[in-house]
Amino acid sequence: MLTFNKEEFFAEETRGLALKEKIEEVVDEICREGYSNIFWIGIGGTYAYLSQMHHIVKAHSGILTFVEEAAEFSAAGNKQFTKDSVVVITSVTGDTREVGEAVSIAREKGARVIGYIGDVNTPLGQAATHPIECVGALFYKLYYTAFRFMYNAGDFPEYDQFTKEMERLPKALFNAKEAFDPLAGDYASRYGMEPLTYVLGAGNLWDYAYCYAMCVMEECQWIRTKSVNAGEFFHGTLELMEKGVNVLVLQGEDSSRPLTERAVRFLKRVTDKLTVIDTKDYCPEIVNPKFRGLLSPMIMYQLCERISKHLEKERKHPLEMRRYYRRLSY
Repeated sequence: MLTFNKEEFFAEETRGLALKEKIEEVVDEICREGYSNIFWIGIGGTYAYLSQMHHIVKAHSGILTFVEEAAEFSAAGNKQFTKDSVVVITSVTGDTREVGEAVSIAREKGARVIGYIGDVNTPLGQAATHPIECVGALFYKLYYTAFRFMYNAGDFPEYDQFTKEMERLPKALFNAKEAFDPLAGDYASRYGMEPLTYVLGAGNLWDYAYCYAMCVMEECQWIRTKSVNAGEFFHGTLELMEKGVNVLVLQGEDSSRPLTERAVRFLKRVTDKLTVIDTKDYCPEIVNPKFRGLLSPMIMYQLCERISKHLEKERKHPLEMRRYYRRLSY
């Protein structure tokens, strides 16, 4: 596979699985103490990933859950936020300005903060009441957190079965990446230089569609991109569809699937540049249909990572290249 280190991949997946016990300890302690609600607070990509957890908890649990964009939370606040709220953040660098400001507000209120930080000896690591050091392993830490809270609330009795199923993921995800890699290369060669790309998603993949459009295509590749929720597609964006318009649909297996299917049926009639990435075509090792829907974000993340690497090659644009982000003061 292009620009892929198999050993590093499995090492990161293994680190993710190893977080389970520590996360359970933290969540169980908070549940024993009691809490009123959960706030998932992030910015940019972390906001999108945390939004996926908010979506899953909201759909499958009675836990009161909120997702907040960190800068807006600091500026506008939320009347539901109290000292009994629990905040979940994640930051690789540990110094994300907007998240730091939001955490400061949370700590002033007396709220508890679970912080997944690349280095706990950083401002965010020191500010969190429950700092957990981890590099990568993005979805494992968030899934263990969300589903442990749900389990303790009596809303997800399948927790042990589900987390056992997650142990299959490293090998399953590797196989998925390997199978999808030629298709990712084909997508990049066909559409990598398109002047505009629309990215559609729904349900627990809507937030990833938003993230992939903004954080990868726009930020990392400088491709003009618009993300569209498939449920909203027929209330505006459909009027711009015609031959020559490039559309990428991220299709999962949760209850929102009919929304992307409806959009795909329409798009096949009006554009000749349609790509559908469907998680049902990958990871046959995950046999429980309920779990497949919940795990669609993890599968899609790995598939799109392959597109990112091929776009990097096709466009001759390193994914790390930035003009403004962390380059200028703003």
